[in-house]
Amino acid sequence: MNNLANTLSDQGKLDEAVSMKKEVLEKRQRILGDEHPDTIRAMNNLANTLSDQGKLDEAVSMKKEVLEKMQRILRNEHPATITAMSNLATTLSGQGKLDEAASMMREVLEKRQWILGDEHPDTISAMNNLANTLSDQGKLDEAVSMKKEVLEKMQRILGNEHPDTILAMNNLATTLGNQGKLDEAVSMKKEVLEKMQRILGDEHPDTITAMNNLAATLSGQGKLDEAASMKKEVLEKMQRILGNEHPATITAMSNLATTLSGQGKLDEAASMKKEVLEKRQRILGDEHPDTIRAMNNLAAMLRDQGKLDEAIGPPDVSTTKKQPFLKRVTGKLQKLSSWDSDFEDDETDPTCIHYNIEWKLQLKKGRLSKLTEITEEDLTLAPSAYWDRFLSAKLAKMVASKVPSLEHKPVKTTVVISVDKRSERNLQKQFLGLNIQWKAIEDKIQSWSLLFCEGHKLRLDISFIYKATDQVVQPANTGGRQSPRGATGRQFAARDRLLAEQEDTSGSRPVCNDVYEVFHCTGVPCVNAGFYCWRDPVSKKHFKLDSSLLNKLVDYAEEGRLMRNHDHVPETIRERIFRQDQENLERKQLKRSHGEAQQDPPTGTHVTAAGSRVGFSRRAVDIVIPLPIDRAGIAYCEWLCGRVESDYWEAGFRQAHRITMEACFDLKYVYQVQDIAFFTDKGVALGIALSYIGDIPVWADTLK
Repeated sequence: MNNLANTLSDQGKLDEAVSMKKEVLEKRQRILGDEHPDTIRAMNNLANTLSDQGKLDEAVSMKKEVLEKMQRILRNEHPATITAMSNLATTLSGQGKLDEAASMMREVLEKRQWILGDEHPDTISAMNNLANTLSDQGKLDEAVSMKKEVLEKMQRILGNEHPDTILAMNNLATTLGNQGKLDEAVSMKKEVLEKMQRILGDEHPDTITAMNNLAATLSGQGKLDEAASMKKEVLEKMQRILGNEHPATITAMSNLATTLSGQGKLDEAASMKKEVLEKRQRILGDEHPDTIRAMNNLAAMLRDQGKLDEAIGPPDVSTTKKQPFLKRVTGKLQKLSSWDSDFEDDETDPTCIHYNIEWKLQLKKGRLSKLTEITEEDLTLAPSAYWDRFLSAKLAKMVASKVPSLEHKPVKTTVVISVDKRSERNLQKQFLGLNIQWKAIEDKIQSWSLLFCEGHKLRLDISFIYKATDQVVQPANTGGRQSPRGATGRQFAARDRLLAEQEDTSGSRPVCNDVYEVFHCTGVPCVNAGFYCWRDPVSKKHFKLDSSLLNKLVDYAEEGRLMRNHDHVPETIRERIFRQDQENLERKQLKRSHGEAQQDPPTGTHVTAAGSRVGFSRRAVDIVIPLPIDRAGIAYCEWLCGRVESDYWEAGFRQAHRITMEACFDLKYVYQVQDIAFFTDKGVALGIALSYIGDIPVWADTLK
């Protein structure tokens, strides 16, 4: 009976499948008991089919019960328990609870890496699931990086022609398309389709899906005729193979109708969307998200055709007044192409999402100061279009009027998306300069469309932070830059050189920053903690990395090679690390044989004009800073500035903080090496440098 239920589910006969799976579950509970593995498995199967029906709340409740039972009976590390957690995370993602889903998927990935290893198929699958959720969150760069790693592993382990490898390539192509890299996405999707046609055949469901994906990207490129032709072929094949009532067939019909609409064939498109809506209402029910989406699409198209009465919908018998067709459907944001500046939406029955923007201009001049704050109410145009059409010009005008005598540049934009419902969490995004990625913001607004239809208010708070460049403290004139002193100074200088060489005018993160983060050693048992180490995956030994080895690793990463963990270090660099370690050992033995002193020269000293040495001895303290490295630096700087009243001291502390952050050093490392010259050589006053370094443990104690 369970096998038959699964077959019905695969055929798209979800109501019948659910009924049969409920019967299977009831019988197993009665015969085997609630805690039997087969009973739990039956509950999980039922929950999966409920998810397919769109009954996500019921499915999540059931999957949580499955996970709780597996954790209690099988324990947290059992493969079946981890799979149950993965299933729950996937359904949470479908509910739009992306933060919770991503957190759970990261836990699944970490456990599979620990138990099964990085190369196990289940581990790679977990990484792919997490990458998909990151993509849904709008974290496209991280998603693309992870999907490239998935593809690279599958190509190496399974080969280029394996179906799973081809699907991984298709997933990567989809995310590249979401990034707007349509040419690259189309090229990759064509390769996917060609391989699937050759290996699986033209009629295989995965081949048909690949054709549909390629057609969607061609639509995004504006190649509507080619896309429509391909989508018609997809629909014809799905109707013949899966049947007219299968959810995938109905989705293919909806996709074709959208492209026909883009071609201007509105009557044909509307007729097709009416058929889509009728089938989804009959098969999935009125409350399924896909049904609601179909209703919304049809209503929008009827409105574009000028058929407003039909778009508003039939009168409600119980109230004898017309109900808005869009009132109970997922709302949308207006695109610029369909926006009419003279159109006023009916406030009682809105046909699209309304939201407010409260934006402010702030100037980073010593301390952050607010110059203005403006509210834009009752907007319907999508934020990206509103920015392009109006807000960017308003901001430029405001900047010119508020700071006309200063050179200035945007350093950061912060966007907070919120809704006036306490149970919903705000989404906050930060962007360099004015490089705002609007897609994630608009996706979040549209995920709250039903709340808007219920009467809740949506709002964007945007802070544009500019920096007055003539207020930046310039390095003191020392008659030429001093050369760095000691090994630590040389390593700092090497980092400065790399950062300067990789400065990206677009504001993107230099490659070397990522490499330094990977190899920054924080391991307690390591004598090099706070410096840079490579951990041998075999022996687990830590090998200290000097600037020449770091440069090699950066060069390797800049070639587009993967460098996300210690396992990715290539054999050529590993051999060099081993050789250098052996040479260092031989030098130490030679020194020992000649009776030379083994003690390192003192650090943390500075020679004043009078020749006296100032500084402080390295204290053997274990500094605990329970904050991320970047946030810790900011918090420490603000703490220092709060202890002084002099603008000169405050500017000096902020300059020292900026130097630390540009070098990508964390505060524990700065205190450990105590290289005062690193700061004074860059123009920081000696007393300020001493306070900046020496007060780190004092501040850390305040966090306990």
